[in-house]
Amino acid sequence: NRLLWRMNSRRMEAEVVRDSLLAISGTLDPAFSGPDIPEAQGQSSPRRSLYFRTTPDNKMMMLELFDLANPNECYDRQQSVVPQQALVMTNSPLALDRSRRVARQLTTEITARLGPITDANRVSAAADFIAAAFESVLGRAPRPEENAACRAFLLRNARLLADTGSLKPFPAAKGSVVAPAQDPFARARENLVHVLFSHNDFVTIR
Repeated sequence: NRLLWRMNSRRMEAEVVRDSLLAISGTLDPAFSGPDIPEAQGQSSPRRSLYFRTTPDNKMMMLELFDLANPNECYDRQQSVVPQQALVMTNSPLALDRSRRVARQLTTEITARLGPITDANRVSAAADFIAAAFESVLGRAPRPEENAACRAFLLRNARLLADTGSLKPFPAAKGSVVAPAQDPFARARENLVHVLFSHNDFVTIR
């Protein structure tokens, strides 16, 4: 590896994954010290993951799926890539809630620059939103093929969400604080951020 210009890529530690969701949305509580927090509050508390209770019998499910340090093995930490990690990012109330917050923050910044999003400026607003979402969540600009795929996603998703008669709503996520946007285009932007939180680049350190 001494001839490589950068280190091997690796998965984020479990605590970093959860804390990144909170940090990107601006809701991470950076306070130091205090008593340990029950693992049942992992989907609602803004505290850093370091402070949650971790024992052989008390482990937060989200952190365990991302290879939380094992208290049964002197807190040894393994690394894995399993389907359940993608599922927890898709279905976690924490990820869903923070994706909506991030989408609304980015939309507010764009409307402050472009004015209210209308049919006349929707294309340019979508381009700005995609670029801002990639930079906020993945720390890089979208590649041309990703840009095209995201534009198509926003348009297709907004059309699907506008057709309320053909959609069967899911039960509300327990612990989710922010309700989904009512406007189909706004909700499509929320969904795009949620997709980016499930992107491999989000949970990978390169």
